[in-house]
Amino acid sequence: SLMRVPFSSGGASEAENLEATGEHLAFNNPHALPGGTKLLLTSGCSPQNAVNSCNVSIFDTETLEARTLIETASHGRYANSGHIVFVRDSALWAVPFDLETEQIVGQQVPMVQGIETNSNFIVSSFTMDASGDTLIYVPGEDTNAGMENVQITWVEVGGERAALPLPEGNYGSINIS
Repeated sequence: SLMRVPFSSGGASEAENLEATGEHLAFNNPHALPGGTKLLLTSGCSPQNAVNSCNVSIFDTETLEARTLIETASHGRYANSGHIVFVRDSALWAVPFDLETEQIVGQQVPMVQGIETNSNFIVSSFTMDASGDTLIYVPGEDTNAGMENVQITWVEVGGERAALPLPEGNYGSINIS
C-alpha cells in the first residue's frame, strides 16, 4: 500500500492508507505528477523476476485505481518536456505523454545507455531536478547481473567460518550491529 501524509499535519499519525484496487497490488518508486492527484509508480514486480516483471503505471489517489502505461519498465518520472522518463535494462528511455488525457502519445526511445541499476532490488541511480529539465545519473550497469544466490557466512578473526541460519539469496548492504 501507499501512505499519504499532508505536510501540514506534522506527523505520520495522520497518514492515510492508499490501498490500491485491481491487479496492481505492489508499488515502488512513487512520483507525483503535476496536479497533485496522480502518481507514476513502478508496479507489478514479482520477487522471482524482479525488475523484468515491472511496469510503469499511473495511479489516481482519489479513486485508488491504477493503469499500466509502460510494460517492462520501472522508475517512471515526468519531465516538463511532456515525456515520461523510465528505466529498462540499465538504460534511460523516454516516451511522449499527454498529461491531460493521461495517454502515451508516441514511441519509446532510448536516451542514455549504461546507468547503474540493480534489477533484483529495483534500484536505479538517476534523478531529475524539480522542473524536469536536468537529468543526473550514475554511469554503470546492472550491479545484480551475474550475481548468484549466496549463503551468508560468519568469519571469526582466526578464519573459522560458520554459515548463518539464513536462506541462500541475493543479499546486499550487509552491516554488523
